[in-house]
Amino acid sequence: METIDLSKAQMRLLITWLIGSMPAFIYVFVKTLDPEASGIEKVWGWLMPTIMPTLLMVAGTCAGVALAKQTSREVNRLFYQISVCISVFYLLAVFCTVFVSLRSTNAVDDLNKSSIFIGSLQGLASACLGAFFVSKKSQNSVPKPRVGQAAGGK
Repeated sequence: METIDLSKAQMRLLITWLIGSMPAFIYVFVKTLDPEASGIEKVWGWLMPTIMPTLLMVAGTCAGVALAKQTSREVNRLFYQISVCISVFYLLAVFCTVFVSLRSTNAVDDLNKSSIFIGSLQGLASACLGAFFVSKKSQNSVPKPRVGQAAGGK
């Protein structure tokens, strides 16, 4: 089983999410400046909860890891690669949805309809990312004895 350093995997996933979310934010921001844009606040209302919770979880965990002294931990490289692929697919789906919806006459309705599949993809991406950003298990960790228990386990 090939492995990758957990902190390196986390940083790469953070970069993937930062770069991957930018096109959608930039596109909506540019559309916001268009005087003809109507209902753009509803588009922002759809976009923010679609990207920000996961992005903030990834960024916050990376910041916490960067500030804490931790031993090196390894994770399965294949699972990391699957998480990257699902993240890229999700962020691409979000951008395409925003891009196509803002070119239609019923942008808000289109975004609301897309929430069916976007929500499912977000759940899948979040589940995969949770393995990298919530796990506290160290590769070299030794179980600590419980209070009142000897180190030998009896």
